[in-house]
Amino acid sequence: MTDALNAVSAALGLTAKVGDLLRSLYPVAARLKPRIDLEKLAEDFFQGDILSGAFVRVRGVLFPYNCLVIPVAYAPLIVGSSAERVKSSIFDTASGKSRIRAEVSMTLQTLSPPVLRFNDIELNDQTQARIAWLYPEHFNGLIFERYSAERELYDLNELREILSIRSEQRPILCLLPTTGQYDFYGKCVEATGMIRAADPQIASLVSGSLDQFRTDLFSRCIQPFEDGSSCLAIDLREGAQVKIVSQMHELGVVLGVQGVIELPDATTGELLGLMNVALDAVPDRTGMGPLRALGFGGETASVLSNGDVRWMFNRNALTVAAYREVNMVDRENVTRSTAELVHHWQAWQKRARSAVQSAIGRVPSIRPLFIWDPTKITMFNSGGFQLPRRLEAQLFNADPGIRKAIDWLCVGTGRYSSN
Repeated sequence: MTDALNAVSAALGLTAKVGDLLRSLYPVAARLKPRIDLEKLAEDFFQGDILSGAFVRVRGVLFPYNCLVIPVAYAPLIVGSSAERVKSSIFDTASGKSRIRAEVSMTLQTLSPPVLRFNDIELNDQTQARIAWLYPEHFNGLIFERYSAERELYDLNELREILSIRSEQRPILCLLPTTGQYDFYGKCVEATGMIRAADPQIASLVSGSLDQFRTDLFSRCIQPFEDGSSCLAIDLREGAQVKIVSQMHELGVVLGVQGVIELPDATTGELLGLMNVALDAVPDRTGMGPLRALGFGGETASVLSNGDVRWMFNRNALTVAAYREVNMVDRENVTRSTAELVHHWQAWQKRARSAVQSAIGRVPSIRPLFIWDPTKITMFNSGGFQLPRRLEAQLFNADPGIRKAIDWLCVGTGRYSSN
């Protein structure tokens, strides 16, 4: 459980820092400037030139999703859809068992980090905000391109070694009202809003928790300096204007759901058996042999399966995740892919619990901890997000400040408090 504690603590710790950063955003100053592109806005802000005027007019794609918090059971290099073909089968009369020789064909591919939509948040000035991101006009999603196969790789589990970031994938943080219809999500808009900055020390805590890939990805929002980091946001709430300029045709992202498997006081042998049968319970592995997964040196491995849903697991943290690439502009594709993820996840949970009980005589709990959109959680689990009580207590004892992240994500029992 120590590995699970450390892994979940790291993810929630970053989320807590992001929450503190968002809460600390405050307005800067006063005059409307001509329309400015996002790259120039970020450059002027971080150089201090934007302080001559607080209101800006910008154009870009307003999108509720980001890749700021990445699940534990994720790696950028994975095995694609795999097929197994039986080459020969010999029956051993002595043992009464068949020996099967099979051939597995697989492809190596990249998996972009799954997206996440944050819950609404209360800022330090007691106002409420919905979090969104403004991407440059030519933005077409958060599917990141793989570097050339000829490029020398040093770490196959490091995002920055595998995936490249295009300029149009670097967003600026936006604050929106928490009420009203958002018909401009996923569309190119022209917006006028107020510049906000954040507490430099809190910004430093966030920037210090990001890997090099995410530091680059969010470099138009957060930049480190010698005396603390700086954070840029555009407030599109009171007094702001947003109008649709054009429709988008493609906004590709990776949707994901991740859960933690809990089996209190499990022995090493039980944990090994648990993960093996849990992986065999993956719906798209039906009929496949004992070669279950393939990793590339890190703690997370890719499950060998066929179909469009990609499964991954982290044995040390006892986490399993399912991912599916979609085009968010295509509503039919989103509906179909979401239904497929829900069906596969529910089928896997049911089969995994039954298989583990048959194998070791105990029934594990499987609790979802990550999903791309918190409003979709009841589709995967009627009880919502559920951080195991034992893990929640351990997290709180290790860092009482993590309570903010647990409450913001709505993953806890609310039982452990600093009061």
